Order: sequence, then C-alpha cells, then structure tokens
Amino acid sequence: MTDSKEKCRRKNTVMTAVLAAVVFSVSACGAMPSSRKEGQPHMIVKEETGRKTASVGSDADFSVSKKPDKLVESSVITRKPTPTPTNTPTPTPTPTNTPTPTPKPSVNPKPSAAVKPTKAPEISQIPPGKDLNQPLSYYEEQFAGDCFIGDSRTDDLFVSMGISTADFLCKTGLNVKSALNEDKIWSSLKRKTYRNIYIEFGVNELGWQSLDYFEKYYVQLINKVKELQPSANIYVQSIIPVSQRLSDKGGYETLANVEKFNKRVINAASSTSVAYLDVTLGICGSSRVLPSDASYDGVHPNKRYNRKWLDYIIANR
Repeated sequence: MTDSKEKCRRKNTVMTAVLAAVVFSVSACGAMPSSRKEGQPHMIVKEETGRKTASVGSDADFSVSKKPDKLVESSVITRKPTPTPTNTPTPTPTPTNTPTPTPKPSVNPKPSAAVKPTKAPEISQIPPGKDLNQPLSYYEEQFAGDCFIGDSRTDDLFVSMGISTADFLCKTGLNVKSALNEDKIWSSLKRKTYRNIYIEFGVNELGWQSLDYFEKYYVQLINKVKELQPSANIYVQSIIPVSQRLSDKGGYETLANVEKFNKRVINAASSTSVAYLDVTLGICGSSRVLPSDASYDGVHPNKRYNRKWLDYIIANR
C-alpha cells in the first residue's frame, strides 16, 4: 500500500510540472505582438537538417507544436550549409604536330610492280615446236613482201592462215620438175621484188625412182629463182614428215623415204649456197614424225601446226 501511494505522489508531481510548463508557454506567446490578422492562417517553420518544412494551421495548433525559442536559435546558429560541389572542367589537351620523317632513298631503288616494264621474249628464244598463238596481224607483218613457192602443203598454209601481205605461188600436185614450167611462178618473180622467198617441195616426189633426178631438178629450180631475185633471201625448207600411221601402211609415203629425199634437199641448198630451214623440227619436234592430231590425212598439217611452221621460220630465218 505504501508503494502505491508513493507512485501516485510521483505521478502527480510530474503532471503538475507539465501543466506549469504549458501555462508558462501560453503566457509567453500571449505577450508577443502578432503581425498577422485575426483569422489569418499562420506558418510554422521548422529547421531540420537544412530543409524548411511549412504547414498551415490555427492558433491552437501553433500553441501545441511550437518549440522553445532557444532551441530554434541554437539549431540555426550551429548548423552550416552543406557546400555544393563544383565541377572543375578538365582542360582540353592541345594537339601537337608530330613531324613525318622524310624517307631515306635506298641505294638500289626497285621500281613498283605496276610500273615495272616487261620485256617481250625474243622470237628466237622460243623453243622449237611451241605454239605462240599469235594473231593474223602478227604474221602479216612478219611476212609482208615475202613469197612462198611450193606444193599443196604450201597451198594449205595459205588457206589456213590467210596471210594477205605475202604471195603464195603454189599448186596442188606441183613438184620440182613441173614447177620449172609453171608460168604463174616465173611471171610473178619477174614482175616483183621480194624480200624473202621460201621454197617447199618433196612430198609429191617421194614415189620417184631416182633421187639424183630429184636433186638435179631442185638445183635448177633454186638457180632460176636466184637469177630473177638476186637481192632476195632464199630459204629451202625440209620435207615435212608424214604421220606414223600413214608410214606404217607402206607404199612410198614412209618416214624412211622422207629422210632419204630430205638429204638431197640439203645437198641442193648447199650446192646453190642458199639457206636451209629444218621446219620439221619446228612442226614435229625431235621425234621428226607428224603428230596424229596435226593432220586429217597424215600429210597436210592443220592450222595449229601451220602456225608452228611459220613461228619456226620467223625464229630461224
């Protein structure tokens, strides 16, 4: 019971102190002059961590929520505003011009691949039998002002290649004996002056019994050409071989017979002091046999091999 009474006494003491504080606060506010008019709302200002909070209320609200003046003054005096950070601009670096080093010239400068001159191979450097595949204009330039004399093989050379800048005095079945009486040949030789003359005979004479007669008539033919064309370069050509297939059939058109008559061609060229061209090497290579794909009949070369024929003449004349 004594404890209960003591607790009640303490509680009454606290309540008395609180009421006294309230009365004192109301009395102090009534003594301060007010700038607002009656019935006008008032503003309560609170300082909390640098921010202002405003609320609108009545006089009764003000009397309850107003804090002691010394607490407001203390908070205003002691708080310092938080400084606003400033962004310091980063200076822009000034670009520097780095001088480009001057290249030193090399001791042995090499030309660029785009401007490096290329030298065309000399025609004489082309291996025998290689197909150069030159255009017609090339051959017309090479044989301009020249003359070809011969049999059906020379005639096929003209037909397949179509060279119009040279004269082809030829005929199917012509041989060294009948050519001596061919007016077309001699009238042209009398009328014109040729730069180079190429003579080709022998395939139609393979059936002759006498090699001596063949050589004799060939010598007569060469001398007659020399007489009418003293300033021309005269070339006697080898007898072009036949194919192996045709040679194996027997008869007089054999590879062995070609070699025998060709030796007489060499003799005729030597005895008349004219140049000899071994066109067999250019057409057939070292085998000295007309390839199977070079001719439709084993005797007359086709266009591809006629081109090889001309290429060999150009390289070796």
